[in-house]
Formats: sequence, C-alpha cells, structure tokens
Amino acid sequence: MTSNDETKLDPAAGSDWWCTFDDPSRACDTDHARIQAELEIEIHPDHPFYRRNLKVIAHALGCDDVICTHVDEPGRYSVLHLTWGGRPEIGTCPTIDFDGDRHGVAKYFDYP
Repeated sequence: MTSNDETKLDPAAGSDWWCTFDDPSRACDTDHARIQAELEIEIHPDHPFYRRNLKVIAHALGCDDVICTHVDEPGRYSVLHLTWGGRPEIGTCPTIDFDGDRHGVAKYFDYP
C-alpha cells in the first residue's frame, strides 16, 4: 500500500497475481464494476461488514479474493473471498481472510 493514497497498492501487491482497479493488469478481462457489485450483494445482515462502506481496490487473478479499503475508516483494509453466488450469503461468507492496516496487508502477503 502507498502511504500517500490509501486506495492504491504498492507495485508488489499489484504483481502478476493481482489486478488493481487504478492500474488494471493486461492479463485481466474482468468487469471491475461487477466485482464491487457482487461484494455489495453478498454482504448480509449477519456479516461483520454489513453496512460498512467497502471499496474494492484490487482482485486476485485466478481466485475470488478481493482487497477492500474501508472508506469510513482510512488506513483499514480487508481481504475477502467472494462466492459469486449472486445473492446475499449466509454465515461467515464472504469470508474475511485479513482485516487490518496497510502494514498488515503487506505482512499477510509476505511482502517485506
């Protein structure tokens, strides 16, 4: 993550495995608006992030993970795994694989 713009990822996080929304990968043919819409559909009333303002800033290429920033909590990021069910999920889905600050995101992805 860059410290000057909380919604951007460092080049390492935007590597071959990730497509950032502000600088899409040439390998990506995904509709980024659809990813944001799916996140908003899947978050249900019992989910910890229900009624939170999440903005997807990157998605993994080859799996359903997304990196989100918490718009109302600058400096907070989460990695969620979408199900692509096209409906509100139940239980802990979409799963929260990481929740913390930009340094924690780097550590989560094992970046120095």
